[in-house]
Amino acid sequence: MTKTNDNFVVRFSVGTSHNLGKAKNISRSLKNMRNMFRQPLVTSEKMQDYLKLPDKDQAHLKGINGWFYRTQVDGPRRNRGSGLPSDLVTLDFDYATPEFLRSLTEGEVCTEWEWFMHSSRRHTEEKPRLRLFVILAEPVPNDLYGPV
Repeated sequence: MTKTNDNFVVRFSVGTSHNLGKAKNISRSLKNMRNMFRQPLVTSEKMQDYLKLPDKDQAHLKGINGWFYRTQVDGPRRNRGSGLPSDLVTLDFDYATPEFLRSLTEGEVCTEWEWFMHSSRRHTEEKPRLRLFVILAEPVPNDLYGPV
């Protein structure tokens, strides 16, 4: 991350059910939002055991902390059309390389944007899996989010 705007207010939503579902809209400072991702949820199973579980069981473990959506929603439920203008762009890197992770963390790429990231449930040193949050200067309407 190259810039710091800790007091910037980020609007997002969270939920406790898997996938779509009841959403709670939240506004927090960027600093407080980043803190939500500082400590990963750790469960008792080993990675090799997790990977052997059926998809349904993996999804359950993955969803224990609920879900996070890059924007607030219009109405009580998150669905395809409910997203309001977004303060964030989220990019998932499911097939990142260790070299890419190193270049990102050492500031060799994405230098013109403020960003932070967290790893996913299947992240390993050999096969990094990341979600990158890029902070936008202006909110982007949901219908324009894809092209951005």
